[in-house]
Amino acid sequence: MVHKIYLWMKKYGFWPTWLVTSLVMLLFAVLISSLAMILVIGDVRWKGLIVSILISSFFIMTVQLMYMRLVYDLEEARSRLTDLIRVDELTGAANRRCMMEKLKNEFDRSRRTGIPFLLISFDMDDFKSINDRHGHFAGDQILIQVVRSLMSRIRSIDTLARMGGDEFSLIAPSAKESEGPEMARRIGMIIHNLKFTFEDEIVHPYASIGWAAWAPHMKDPEELLQLADKALYAEKQRKGIGRTAAGEP
Repeated sequence: MVHKIYLWMKKYGFWPTWLVTSLVMLLFAVLISSLAMILVIGDVRWKGLIVSILISSFFIMTVQLMYMRLVYDLEEARSRLTDLIRVDELTGAANRRCMMEKLKNEFDRSRRTGIPFLLISFDMDDFKSINDRHGHFAGDQILIQVVRSLMSRIRSIDTLARMGGDEFSLIAPSAKESEGPEMARRIGMIIHNLKFTFEDEIVHPYASIGWAAWAPHMKDPEELLQLADKALYAEKQRKGIGRTAAGEP
């Protein structure tokens, strides 16, 4: 804890600020006290200087702590605002804005290095009927648990995002096209293995999954996103529960 506070203070330059400010204010206090004592009693008393230094030190500490608290509160507010901008409030996954930023960054990286990546899109089958039968709270619980289960199993470099409603996307950096079917299959199994009980009805959710791999000829991230979405919608139209589809460039 002490080390974290030290690093935080070092990050915002409190050590040099504290030192310089303290020295300047102490010297100023000593100077003013000395001049006051010379004018009043014609001499400089050590007791008077010590009292002046103690009072000045207390004032300096108070001001510095107030300043630190203000900076800390501003940092916390900035962090919370960042979360609101980039994180889905319900599930804790990345939101669409964050996902599009990550997708662009990964697309640019692949263009520079030639290292491929996968974009997987999926949504929940018959999700509307679950909401209709059991209410939106039940649907929310399914989405929350789906995200938690996937987040605990994907790699730290992967990005899982809720695009809206029951639609999700997963960016898998450094993943080859040949890995797409297996990754999509694992996602489908993780989701289907979840079990929910609503009003004595047992529900095992299903997902339709589409995926697409980055290719050197692609012009922009939207092209890859459209391919993954196209594969997903083709899967939905076929009504193939548990099957996956790949987008062809």
